[in-house]
Amino acid sequence: MEKKNSHGMDAAMAWKAVGAAFAKLTPRAQLANPVMFLVYVSAILLTCLWVLSLAGTGDAPSGYTLAIVVMLWLTVLFLELCRGARRRSRQGAGRLAEKVKGRRHGTQGALRRAS
Repeated sequence: MEKKNSHGMDAAMAWKAVGAAFAKLTPRAQLANPVMFLVYVSAILLTCLWVLSLAGTGDAPSGYTLAIVVMLWLTVLFLELCRGARRRSRQGAGRLAEKVKGRRHGTQGALRRAS
């Protein structure tokens, strides 16, 4: 059994979430949020500019461009990780609500029969 941290997430679950975040790096998935779509497009364009600056055809230093590219890509990936976590928490909350609802109905039925 995997050891879970205080948040109830093990390493396998974290790697699965990161893989799912990378899988969502498609223009169609990014169009759901127009602001993040612009960040996504900017990351793509700046990645191209960084490659050009490595070839020596750029006015900004390649290290500076690389720092901005990394920040933009981390922003997009963090958004996808948050979306996945929100989706999983909603699913978990739905399952918990169904479980509590089932217990509540089961208890009421037992109380009715007893009286």
